[in-house]
Amino acid sequence: MQWDGSPNAGFTAQGVSPWLPVADDYAERNVAQQEADPASTLRLYRALTRLRRAQPALHAGDYASVDAGEGDVFAYARTAPGADRFLVVLNFGGEAHTLDLGYVAPTATVALATGMQRRGGVDLASLRVGPNEGLVLRL
Repeated sequence: MQWDGSPNAGFTAQGVSPWLPVADDYAERNVAQQEADPASTLRLYRALTRLRRAQPALHAGDYASVDAGEGDVFAYARTAPGADRFLVVLNFGGEAHTLDLGYVAPTATVALATGMQRRGGVDLASLRVGPNEGLVLRL
């Protein structure tokens, strides 16, 4: 990963030849740009890491598969005694789906979503999951 948009992407000083080639898009794809973008992949990974560390169900809890009813959607529940419960829904397909996961719980709250934009409560009996979207839902 390039560090910033400076010459040699922040790996070494200008005029010095880095030992690895720098990607052509280093000025647009780098850590500095990702830190400035609230919906970036870097921000998502940091938020996922914080959430996992803070929630016992996500780092030491039990795992249970959940049937989402769609072949390209993978879902599972994470639980731990005395801790919040979570439902993780991952749409690996290129099409949106509306899922009926009301048998897991009637409602949930979005703890984290891949686009970093989605917030608030959701009705699990009619949960819309966008193409290539992942949701971490607090039950």
